[in-house]
Amino acid sequence: MSVLKKDHVMRDFFGHPGHFADFLNVLFFDGQKVVDASYLFPYQNDKTYADYHFSIEKRNDITMKWDTGFWQILINMEAQSQSDYTMTSRILLYDALNYALQDKHQKGCRFMLVISLVLYHGEGKWKALTSLMDRIEAPEYLKRLGNDWKIRVVDLKELDYRLFRNQENRQLIKGLQLIWKKNVAGLQNMVVTKGVAKVLATLTGQEELVEIIEKEGEEKVEMYSLWKDAIHIGMEDGRKKGKEEGIKTGREAGIKEGMKEGIKTGRREGQQMLILNLLQNVLGQLTPEIKKRIQQCDEHMLQVIGMHIHQIHNEQDVLKLLM
Repeated sequence: MSVLKKDHVMRDFFGHPGHFADFLNVLFFDGQKVVDASYLFPYQNDKTYADYHFSIEKRNDITMKWDTGFWQILINMEAQSQSDYTMTSRILLYDALNYALQDKHQKGCRFMLVISLVLYHGEGKWKALTSLMDRIEAPEYLKRLGNDWKIRVVDLKELDYRLFRNQENRQLIKGLQLIWKKNVAGLQNMVVTKGVAKVLATLTGQEELVEIIEKEGEEKVEMYSLWKDAIHIGMEDGRKKGKEEGIKTGREAGIKEGMKEGIKTGRREGQQMLILNLLQNVLGQLTPEIKKRIQQCDEHMLQVIGMHIHQIHNEQDVLKLLM
């Protein structure tokens, strides 16, 4: 999936005033309806600032202006799939650019407040520092003299989906939590809109599923079916990679029989790598015995494990399939 396509999916969902307002109410006001969607307006976030000395260009993922008629606030949402230590300096730059552009275009002494949020949707916890000063190497008595800049990171997996009033927002947060927890039972009973399904596929690194979802005739998507599609695509990618590696091995050998065996071996090794990764996602660290048994499996047995991955809860389940 192209970056442009990914951005389009994210902006379509989070750029909807109803979704955006509901998120703000949960993040800032514990779910109370303080921000009304009718007061939110898309804000041109293709920002370019140039003076005689330098030029900066920046585009936030989603930017809205909250305009009550009495005051205005710019709110930026930046989606992140991985911990990124540069976010403190980047958000500082983005916010400063917003204020600099206000100086440039409004020529007044008062600013609109700028609020930036980092929406973390990756697996595991955010590990990067959230304070610019924490990244500075200097004695504490000197660091106190400098200006700090702190960022607000929101881990979407830790939000209480019950606080959301918008049905699609609830589906999104609940679905994201179930997927990263590998809660297959929960996914079996979950049906979401196509819009939510596309965002979930994007947030969990399964962008290939977006085109499949878009071709669906129904407006609702079964999450369990989507999960199985993700496994199938992973298996196909593993086969393709294995075949390519096998052909490469055979070509280097320059022997027809070696090429044939290389293709077969490479394909099997690609599938083994995929199955080991899937099992580690479900079970965590694998024992040497399980790794060895998987490496001894033929293609048929690897396919059996792949198709039953959602039924595996411990290593004993794996061993039963291998019997």
